Amino acid sequence: MRTFWLMILSMLLLVTGSFAQEDDPTVTTSFRQAYVFAGPGATYRDVGILNPGVPIKIIERNKVGNWVHVQMYDIDGTVTLDGWIITGFLNYPDELRFSEVPVNPFLPDAETGSVESGALAELYAEPMAGSISPLMRAVLEQGIDAGRDPYLVTKIGDSLIVSDLFLNLMNQTDEILGPYDTIATAIDAFTVVDDSIANDIGMASFSVLDPMWAQDEQCQSGETPLDCELRVHQAGIAFVMFGPNDVRSMDEERYGREITTIVETALAVHVVPVLATFSVHPDDELYWQGINFNRELVRISNEYEVPLINLWAAAQILPEYGLDEDDTHMQNSGFNFLKYDSGHEAWYGMSLYNLLALVTLNDLLTMIEDIEGAS
Repeated sequence: MRTFWLMILSMLLLVTGSFAQEDDPTVTTSFRQAYVFAGPGATYRDVGILNPGVPIKIIERNKVGNWVHVQMYDIDGTVTLDGWIITGFLNYPDELRFSEVPVNPFLPDAETGSVESGALAELYAEPMAGSISPLMRAVLEQGIDAGRDPYLVTKIGDSLIVSDLFLNLMNQTDEILGPYDTIATAIDAFTVVDDSIANDIGMASFSVLDPMWAQDEQCQSGETPLDCELRVHQAGIAFVMFGPNDVRSMDEERYGREITTIVETALAVHVVPVLATFSVHPDDELYWQGINFNRELVRISNEYEVPLINLWAAAQILPEYGLDEDDTHMQNSGFNFLKYDSGHEAWYGMSLYNLLALVTLNDLLTMIEDIEGAS
């Protein structure tokens, strides 16, 4: 038995040595045992288990970068494990940059055929951070013509996003991005409104449309918090998050109407609204109500062609679905700056949400720069 394990150790050392000679930043190891899947998501079938410390090579990634396609090789170069792993389980080499790792354009973020529930399959079918509709280009152009700042971002929501830990960290300069150099340009380009009039604790999808809640001295008589915010700060992009609290006070039909009104109000004044599904714990007594709320968000996003972040789907593999102890708010990493050098996006819901938001902003930035280049 001792001889057998010595042979195994020798083989691992030889493989590790050959990788090290290549000095390839896409060669790494995991720091924990992890399942490997046939595609970039846990709905794909699992194809094996990766043990910590075993060398693997990153072949490609998904659009966001939070899943990577890896291969493990035998001593003679034969592929012995081939599949996808959540990136946050890996040790990140210092020189690893996702801008240099190819993106797989073919595999979707989920294999919906393996999902038994039609409602859940409907949600899984939406990408974590989808492409931006050409219709939003027109909205951005009209906003620029109307004097809006396309590089200014505001927040419309309740306590889920009122914290400075969501998006506002972009206003700082102390981020540590690790391999996620792909989001650096978005961080540099955009500024986030610090005191959105339409984002507060206790706000709801209906109260943001109610003039009685417009208490800010900058608001005009009869103006709703949403109208007031969109007028006062003149942001070109608005991230919208309502749902986990609304689910306890209304049904999905009313929720759909309120979100539709928010979207229509933003589009009417040439603001791009970015919607997001929200994480729901399966043990929550209102779980299926939350699922139906998320389905409404998907429907509205598709109907109006506005950007959608599928946080619900992305967070399914996170511990406790990315939620804090109250099963409502997203869990924070404890760091008060953007930190993506140690896999936080695989453990903390807020880190994941920020990452998906930055990927979406990066897509919008490309569109904005194209508009400015054509003018």
